[in-house]
Amino acid sequence: MKHTVKLFFTAFAALLLIVSCARKEPLPVDGIAGETRTLTVICEPGTDATRTGINEYTPVWRAGDALWVSDGTTSTRVVVPAEAAGKPNAELTISGVDLTKTLYFLYPYDENASVASGRIIATVPVIQDGLFENAHLAVGTCAPEDNAVALKNASAILHFYVNREDLWTLQLTNTSTGFTGSYKINPATGAKYSNNSVVRKLRMDFNSKTGDMYLSCMASNLPKGSRFTFISRDGRIGGISTSTANSLVNGTMYDLGNLDDRIEFDDQPAVTLGLEETANCYLIREPGSYRLPTVKGNGSTSVGDVAYGEIVWESINSATTAPSKFSMVEEIAYSQGYLYFRIPEGAPDGNALISACAEDGTVLWSWHLWLLADGFEDQTYGAGASNPYSGAVMMDRNLGALTTGDGASAYGLLYQYGRKDPFPGIGVLSGTTAAKTAGTATTTAAQSSANGTVEYATAHPTAVIYKSQGDWLLTSDATLWSAAAKTIYDPCPAGYHVPFENALSGMRPANTAWDDTRKARTLTIDATQILFPAAGDRGSAGSLANGGTTGWYWFDKNTASGTNAWKFTADTIGTAPKPQGQSCCFSVRCQKYVATGDEQILSLGVTATAGQVFLSPLMQGETYSTARIFWGDDSSESFGVNKAVQHPYQAAGNYVQLIRGYSLSGFKIQSLGDITSIDLSGF
Repeated sequence: MKHTVKLFFTAFAALLLIVSCARKEPLPVDGIAGETRTLTVICEPGTDATRTGINEYTPVWRAGDALWVSDGTTSTRVVVPAEAAGKPNAELTISGVDLTKTLYFLYPYDENASVASGRIIATVPVIQDGLFENAHLAVGTCAPEDNAVALKNASAILHFYVNREDLWTLQLTNTSTGFTGSYKINPATGAKYSNNSVVRKLRMDFNSKTGDMYLSCMASNLPKGSRFTFISRDGRIGGISTSTANSLVNGTMYDLGNLDDRIEFDDQPAVTLGLEETANCYLIREPGSYRLPTVKGNGSTSVGDVAYGEIVWESINSATTAPSKFSMVEEIAYSQGYLYFRIPEGAPDGNALISACAEDGTVLWSWHLWLLADGFEDQTYGAGASNPYSGAVMMDRNLGALTTGDGASAYGLLYQYGRKDPFPGIGVLSGTTAAKTAGTATTTAAQSSANGTVEYATAHPTAVIYKSQGDWLLTSDATLWSAAAKTIYDPCPAGYHVPFENALSGMRPANTAWDDTRKARTLTIDATQILFPAAGDRGSAGSLANGGTTGWYWFDKNTASGTNAWKFTADTIGTAPKPQGQSCCFSVRCQKYVATGDEQILSLGVTATAGQVFLSPLMQGETYSTARIFWGDDSSESFGVNKAVQHPYQAAGNYVQLIRGYSLSGFKIQSLGDITSIDLSGF
């Protein structure tokens, strides 16, 4: 029986083809016992098992198809024999499980499948290949006396056609419901019983494929606004959105038609962030499409195998108003080593956190997007006989602040010492009311052996890991931040770093006036007013405090104990001893790298295998200097004092590396490749 239903999208309407079938009754059986058992696995027209192979949607088996079979405790892999190829039924010989028990069947084979309370726990992959034979999830069960099992299709299938060769990736985002991931399934009916660990994303890489494509989804809703995002080979974002709510029913194929001319692409490729220097924070000043490389900030090391991107939270730093969901970051998708996202027209100034996730949903890395239409300015803390200050060049505001003027929008974000990810701060001028967010921005967890690690913090960027009078880390590590050599956990944007302690030297109550209207200390240097708002903190017990009365500012402490923050109040100012440990969340005022001295260039000829070349320069001169290395394969990286940097060459070959810095006193080289030449003429 066929029905025609319209599935509406913003850019097109598609037909819904229902493959409807009557249940196949098991064949007559004799009792079976012993070490092996022969069963007929039924997969034929007229059943609800839309199986492998395609011939007018008639299901047939292929030689080599493998099923997972379990007795509820032990499982085995059973391969369809060659003689069943092209036929709807396959006769399988089963061993390795208890044949006196009820058996459970799953196609395709999944070594991670299991049975719980008579339900099969199975996975709809987040990453799929678009092939019909891999777009199914079929289940079945039979009693010990049965000699046949009729598979039931447990997933819905989306079918579409493309004949264009400029597509790289498709990501489907369900705006509210998980439809890939792990589920408990009723093996007798194929119906979803409950969610186990679900994901709202599905990704397919085209890999030059054209023609018919098939995607498997668990039965669920596909709400209005769900997004089919396409990434083109030239880096443009395009897509189609659902304009009404839809339902996905297991055993049903949804025909979306030809998409060739229906995808609405941007006119220009996405702007690439991090070309000169990667970071954990990217400043964005205007709407448009962007992409950032999925590498650990301030370096070039991949974050791992990314399956999809996620928008974690958005905020406009206000305790009274939360931004509408996706009003700041409209969509996000992963493709070919980049996270793509779009900042829509009319997006407000604010802060957002986005993440790159593994297929099981684990956060591999996350990045802070700082939306600031007017940007920020640099301020020099001028040194000299009449100015007893450091000479450091600093941002004019706290990291994440939206203004240097009045109100809580000048407070910015809060950070635990050594962590790259921010937490929204206090959203009122006086008090402890948190800034509202779209999405969950903070959870709290008491420090333990399970969560007191850098790995846990990286995978849980919204978790405030607290310990009263202590460190969020189980084993303290003062090197996670370094002003001298920017680390992969530094929260500042490219060109800036967590400050040295002496950057704020020279400040005293006598030369920094308290501004009770703005709840801040103000310092005036050469007619420039520098504002240090009392942004409050999140104390070592995890709760917000001191909004409008106290401002804490982290600096690089460089040791396992001692001073590591400046404290600003109405009455006092100065460095404070280790303030109840690194589990506190304080403000950060970023310091700019300033190159000083004479520029020097070192040129190295390298013959590299598919290995890595390590370089460790020694720096001298002003402590604010930095250097940049050009690896010879169209990539570059900045680094600081006495920091070893490494770079993997993807292919063997001859390369020329250039190291450009200022006031280099010397260098040492550790290499897994061969240094063929050293040119010191520019050194």
